[in-house]
Amino acid sequence: MLYKKELLDLSANQLIRLEPLSFSGLNSLQQLVLSKNLLKRLLPDTFAGLNQLKWLDLSNNRLFAMAEHVFDDVPALQSLDLSKNNFTTFSPDTFVSMTALTHLDLSSNSLVSPSFTGLSNLQYLNISNNLLHQVIPTNYRTLNSLIELDLSYNRMMELSTSSFDGLYSLQILQITHQPYLHSIKLNAFSGLANLRILNLSSCDVLEKIDENAFEYDDKIEVLDMSNCRLKRIPSKLVQWTRLKSLNLSGNPLHCDCEMLSFLPKLLEKLSINATCYTPPWLFNKNIIQLSQTCASMNESQLSIAIVGASLLALTILLLIGICIYQHFRPCNRFSAAKYRNQQRYRAHLYSKPFLIASPINDKSDLLSEQTCYTTTNHSSLNGVSRSVGAYDEEGYYSSVTLPAESKTYERTRMLYPMPPPATTIPQTLPKHCVDDNFRIISEYPVPITEL
Repeated sequence: MLYKKELLDLSANQLIRLEPLSFSGLNSLQQLVLSKNLLKRLLPDTFAGLNQLKWLDLSNNRLFAMAEHVFDDVPALQSLDLSKNNFTTFSPDTFVSMTALTHLDLSSNSLVSPSFTGLSNLQYLNISNNLLHQVIPTNYRTLNSLIELDLSYNRMMELSTSSFDGLYSLQILQITHQPYLHSIKLNAFSGLANLRILNLSSCDVLEKIDENAFEYDDKIEVLDMSNCRLKRIPSKLVQWTRLKSLNLSGNPLHCDCEMLSFLPKLLEKLSINATCYTPPWLFNKNIIQLSQTCASMNESQLSIAIVGASLLALTILLLIGICIYQHFRPCNRFSAAKYRNQQRYRAHLYSKPFLIASPINDKSDLLSEQTCYTTTNHSSLNGVSRSVGAYDEEGYYSSVTLPAESKTYERTRMLYPMPPPATTIPQTLPKHCVDDNFRIISEYPVPITEL
């Protein structure tokens, strides 16, 4: 009789709609197959009366919506298959009453951020082939009994810190075929105290895994990182000696000393073949055969480093010398030119006999100051002589006239004032210089006296 039936298979019947109470009276039914139909919605009370139902298959339909508490009528349900439908989201209370559910398949939908509140006994969760861009820890934190999680074929960009926080029972984690996953951050797998199998294969742009990505690294037995873009495998990523299986094929591995310090022995122990991609001299070399390479590489690299450092030091010293020379060259050139002009035009100027050797009247020191000149264009000075002069304590004026130059140089400090028009020697002298035994018989520039 139908009401005693335990299995009912209605798959591939082109069912478009399930009316409420469609299965009432089937109190003994334990398995219901509704896959490969044309169902779009699940109405309230669709499964009313199926108190003993344990296995429900709704895969390969066109479902995109369902009543919020549609599964309240199947409290004993243990396995639910909603794969290959058109779901984009679920109500937060969709699974609240499904405390007995252990297997949930949501693969091949269009889910972005599903919530799993109430699934405290869930052990297997498949969310592969959806539109997940990230793992939101709060969405999974209540899945304390979860043993296996499949996140393959999604669009995650990175695995951030504590992405799987709370999943301390998780043993198998599948994160394969992530075309946008480029990095796995610090403590991304923290809290996974019982993780044994991790599959990261075919993540085409995955370049970096933080060496501290695992909080518990002593339980990993199977690690698949094949067909990624990994250049380096951190030596402290996991406890390599506990591994039973490792797959690194299809990665552009850079065989540096850190890698060669543990990989050759590990690969030999597990009977795995892997080859180097870089450096060029180790391209396509079997890593197992490179266990003794690092020592020789260190010696050659040390020699290269010493030679390179020496050349760099010499280059720096040469550049410093050139800079110093270029910095002081203008001053030296102008100082030398001034010194030559000074010797050419140097003139000793005399006043009265007792002042002949006095430095007061020797104005040549004005030409010997170490002063740099900067070029200026004064059109009004072209072809005009330049003079330097001053009055001494006795009232005498003295100056030196230099020839005109095509370029004039402006002193960095204020020049002495230009001399006044030509004058004669003053007719009066200071009192302490007056002597009645002499009289002046000639005028400037040289005073001639007679007794």
